[in-house]
Amino acid sequence: MPIKGNIRISPDAELLTADRLTRALFGMPLDQLVRDIRENREGKYDGLYKSKEESTKKCEEKETL
Repeated sequence: MPIKGNIRISPDAELLTADRLTRALFGMPLDQLVRDIRENREGKYDGLYKSKEESTKKCEEKETL
């Protein structure tokens, strides 16, 4: 069932920047999130990285096409 209603944005609303959005979603500034992803301590962000084998396999598949 669709939601019915009106959305109003205050004329005094502040601009939503990438840093503000990152703070709201992850609780840290954007530059800190980037550092954390690069460091990948304890494999916290492993899902963001492809394994070397997976990347090599995909490259080989593209070459055979």
